Amino acid sequence: MEHLLVYSPLYQTFNYGPGHPLRPTRLYLTHVLMEACGFLQGKGVRVLQPKGVEEEELLRVHSPDYIEALTRANAGEPFPGVLNFGLGFGDNPIFPGVWDWSRLIAGGTMLALEEVAEGRVDHGRRGDGTKRRRSDWTMRIKVERLSLNV
Repeated sequence: MEHLLVYSPLYQTFNYGPGHPLRPTRLYLTHVLMEACGFLQGKGVRVLQPKGVEEEELLRVHSPDYIEALTRANAGEPFPGVLNFGLGFGDNPIFPGVWDWSRLIAGGTMLALEEVAEGRVDHGRRGDGTKRRRSDWTMRIKVERLSLNV
């Protein structure tokens, strides 16, 4: 059985802010601990680095308005109407680089899905500490990609 962890050192470059429990240091230390314990070097374990997805791919599943909101929020400053997109509070703070972070996280999800769908691994997991907001869209992208490749 093959297992995949999608992880990038770039995860350390983003910061949700002082009041949020997800801190770059926590991700880094968790990864270092897994390495030190030998979990990532074991038989049947692969670690791959994600790349950020392009805007065109995200537009296949998200509205142009939502993508525009994320790109505007990338400066780390709120703007009128941002709350309509579920950004700016709680688990979804606005922080410098939020658009870049979102592209990297989406790329990690898509990489894990590709590896599982192509049969290269049995299980894929992102090591970014976040959760998917919309579980339906990642599968739809994968199904569309597989349909195009058949």
